[in-house]
Amino acid sequence: MLKLVALASALGLGIAVPATGSLHAKPSRAHVEQRLLQQLNSGPDGRITQAVHCSTIQKNVSFSCVALSTRSTRLDAHVVVVSGGGLRTAWAPLQG
Repeated sequence: MLKLVALASALGLGIAVPATGSLHAKPSRAHVEQRLLQQLNSGPDGRITQAVHCSTIQKNVSFSCVALSTRSTRLDAHVVVVSGGGLRTAWAPLQG
């Protein structure tokens, strides 16, 4: 019985460590730019964004980004990395 408990805990630990390691991975600036570009161009309208440029506000946690549309409209965004590696994007209102 003790061997079974030791085996089960070892297997559980072996599975849990890789899973938790990936949850804390912080994306780089280039990765955030790529993900935003994919997100903006994956809608039903097709390719609407030609470029995304980000600068790091807080190391791999918070970014200031600018998306340039195919019609040269500039969209400003503040991007924060949330747990699990997801991105939370707050878009600034358009001027004009």
